[in-house]
Amino acid sequence: MVNMMRIIIIIFFYFISVTGISQEKFTGSYEPFIEVGYAVSKLYSQEFSVEGRFHWYDAEVYKFQAKQVDLAHFSSFKLNTNNELALGLKYRFEENFGGDDKNEIRLVEEYKYEIDTERNKLEHRIRAEQRFSGSLTSHRFRYKFEASQLLGTEKRNTDNIYLIGNLETLVTISKIYKPSYEQRFTTGIGVPFTAFTEFEFGLQYRIDDFTQEVTHELFFISGLKLDL
Repeated sequence: MVNMMRIIIIIFFYFISVTGISQEKFTGSYEPFIEVGYAVSKLYSQEFSVEGRFHWYDAEVYKFQAKQVDLAHFSSFKLNTNNELALGLKYRFEENFGGDDKNEIRLVEEYKYEIDTERNKLEHRIRAEQRFSGSLTSHRFRYKFEASQLLGTEKRNTDNIYLIGNLETLVTISKIYKPSYEQRFTTGIGVPFTAFTEFEFGLQYRIDDFTQEVTHELFFISGLKLDL
């Protein structure tokens, strides 16, 4: 588990160092979020979230500009200790912030396999998304591998800071455009405040459309998670 976390972190910083952030097709963004989870029963839970995106570097210019706001809801159904299915709905507001992007409705189907121990967690996640934006309909498929590990020596409690790392591969297809491939690398730290509240912050590096007109994106991410 320790070796897997090191591999993810090394890959993350390797790609940043190789590509750099001074390229012409580079965008820097900040993404804050709030997630509220609620267990309806032992097998069924709901999650509501609000997420924003703000550009701090775009078109070779440093600036701070609002890009979008996302509202999302997920319903999760636990099959057993390790397996879970979920259905989600997301609405993205973009038209309100200028530019040519349209607002988007997204339907999400998800399968997750998770191994959770006292100190470590491994997760495999597969998602299928149907995205409706104006007259364009696209389908995106995602696979993510995530690992997290406590930094302390004790079992999980409100004092344990944990390290997070994940790798995610995405492909988007539509009738109008050629398939678009994307790779994401994320590393971060989680800080619990109480048994129901924790704060996460980290970095995410994206290589977008890397088989055609490749672009690079660096995200600063921070968020508050509430588990009611």
